[in-house]
Amino acid sequence: MKNSLCATGGFDVPVADVKLYPDRS
Repeated sequence: MKNSLCATGGFDVPVADVKLYPDRS
């Protein structure tokens, strides 16, 4: 999952945050 989160900007974020910010995923 971290690999996909890397698209957020290069920093690790909780999966919960990804759901809160789908535009950044």
